[in-house]
Amino acid sequence: MRIPPVFDRSHPVPAGVRPGFWELRSIWVAEDLGTLTGPSSGTLILPPHLQWSSRRPVRLDDPASVGEWYACVMRESLSAEDLAILNRELFLRVWPDLFLPGRIRAAWQNSFPELR
Repeated sequence: MRIPPVFDRSHPVPAGVRPGFWELRSIWVAEDLGTLTGPSSGTLILPPHLQWSSRRPVRLDDPASVGEWYACVMRESLSAEDLAILNRELFLRVWPDLFLPGRIRAAWQNSFPELR
């Protein structure tokens, strides 16, 4: 599910308002946590559009690595398909500790009350 940006880019930003980066960016939220069917073990390298700052592998047995990776995917996703790389069990385990912009955390919590 796509959460639209606060300001529609097809219209000018209202006078006197200076939106931040996250207010201008769309947020993608899974339709159902069951659609998070990514791997739960091993290592992998994220696609460049999700992890553009480095190409180091993600170790799925390391909670710190998983948390960093999941937050990155949630911030950088460009479509609902990007979220399919997440794994439901790992997601629920690291959710409380994810470092996310407030708007992204609120969007997921509004869609899934069990995340509150």
